[in-house]
Amino acid sequence: TEMRVEVQRSSDEFKHVECIFKADPASGVDRFYFPGRGTSNFKITKIERVQNAALKDTVDDKRGRVVKMLEKAGIRYEAGVHSRWLFHGAKDADALENIIENPVSGFAPQMGLGADGVNLWGYGTYFARDASYSIRAHYCDDCLDEKEDCMILLCLVECGLSCVGEEHMRIMPKVHPALKQLRYTSYVDFASNPEIFVTMGEQAYPAYIIHFEE
Repeated sequence: TEMRVEVQRSSDEFKHVECIFKADPASGVDRFYFPGRGTSNFKITKIERVQNAALKDTVDDKRGRVVKMLEKAGIRYEAGVHSRWLFHGAKDADALENIIENPVSGFAPQMGLGADGVNLWGYGTYFARDASYSIRAHYCDDCLDEKEDCMILLCLVECGLSCVGEEHMRIMPKVHPALKQLRYTSYVDFASNPEIFVTMGEQAYPAYIIHFEE
């Protein structure tokens, strides 16, 4: 079966993805990175839906484990809190293709290496709340389609419980010493208004490829 299927421009699905891509933060929430520079001036030229059953099964399995872990701690799983739509800028078209094709490695943690190989908020794969971060920080510059339009991934990420990460962190810490089985499952840049999320690869499903131009 075809792994990349174009979404019809007239469909509700297209409008929903476009809305996420162009969304500004909620009222009263400021962007720390690139304030005042959103994505409203970008034109979406194409949206593709990714259909990779094996990779989706892996993420669904991870979601099940996150739900059980939270339930044991008396926490109810909430979409939008413990799972989020986040953006990822692939290094180039080949890296993007590898992400959507390879259900075993999917997102390789080394893809999240920052400048000079430094992971500012811990080891893992990096995702952004806002498309504008991935674009303005130049993560999409070399990820081009056949028409030279940029491409960015919109991913459904199982974040679970998040803690503020630091560059030396490679293993998710325990939530509390008394709760030995309960570990954080993602790092963030700020606790109160996170814009960057760091996870392991099996927690993310690359659901859509958004092609755009300025």
